[in-house]
Amino acid sequence: MSKDDYFKADRNSLEFTLHGRPVPYTRVALCPRTNRRYNPNGPARASAIASLHELCHQHETVLPNFGEDELELEAIFVLENRKRPVSPPDLDNLVKFMMDALQIAGVYKNDAQITKALIEKRIDETAKGRTIVKLRKKVIVIDG
Repeated sequence: MSKDDYFKADRNSLEFTLHGRPVPYTRVALCPRTNRRYNPNGPARASAIASLHELCHQHETVLPNFGEDELELEAIFVLENRKRPVSPPDLDNLVKFMMDALQIAGVYKNDAQITKALIEKRIDETAKGRTIVKLRKKVIVIDG
């Protein structure tokens, strides 16, 4: 574990940092050689889920299961500055990939449960890529 590793989980929240280039969601594609459909995100999503489970193991805990509760999401996608002229991935595709991975990992039943999101994309001149995620149950305040 590096000094930059971060993971915290309890029954009301999940916070973590995944190191490596943030991966955008891509649509199912058609392989021209075999004429079959495939998911180009499959291996990357499996890797993200495996990284989450490894963080849980290192911190001797399990991923929380928020069931059907309303959730709030904060995510920062830090992209390394690439030297070649490639446009960075769209923000909506970055967050969709992470939301799908969390759903498949069993953190929540459906990404429609996320009712509030604060999402940021940064280009960092010095750092390697990483994804910082904070997910918590929505707090409902009742006046009266």
